[in-house]
Amino acid sequence: HKGEILDGDELLYIILLGLIETKGFSGGIVGTEMTNIGLERLLMTMNIPFKRVPVGDQYVIEELLKSQWALGGEPSGHIIYMPVTTTADGIIAALQVLFTITQSKNKLHTIKKTLQKVPQKSVNIRYEKSKVNPELLPINQWRTNFQKQVGNNGRVIIRLSGTEPLIRLMLEHDDTNAMDGMINHFSEQIKKNMATLA
Repeated sequence: HKGEILDGDELLYIILLGLIETKGFSGGIVGTEMTNIGLERLLMTMNIPFKRVPVGDQYVIEELLKSQWALGGEPSGHIIYMPVTTTADGIIAALQVLFTITQSKNKLHTIKKTLQKVPQKSVNIRYEKSKVNPELLPINQWRTNFQKQVGNNGRVIIRLSGTEPLIRLMLEHDDTNAMDGMINHFSEQIKKNMATLA
């Protein structure tokens, strides 16, 4: 009613609350590398197990089947609730959100506020395929080094785009000001490193 946009993490949490309210939830939640750490922290306080998988709803479905859990999804909005459907379906997700609202005396805005997401920032770093072999990029090394600098206050994700010659760098951090400086620093480090590989 306030015209706010809800991402997949928020939808996942809202649907979970509706299932808990009607005793229709068991097991844990499956998210991806891009799932906000704020959701993971909140699930921990609720004693609900959480697993991360690579980006892609097919990986979410694979883990749901493997763990025999019911609910998972991506920040992009792909939500899967296995007892109803084995694929990400927007209409079913919308109906499940509406179901939660009918079970709760609170408005959607109030429910959403109980999930405190950690500030997140992303940058794309372009490279030239003719100069840089993406398979030789030390993605894991960069991620390990940057995560050490971030510590427990946030999370670093670095991955190659599956569609464009881009390195996608994402940083979550409790301190927005620190995050801005860090992501700029990490981006410059990647560019310098790529220059030595070209």
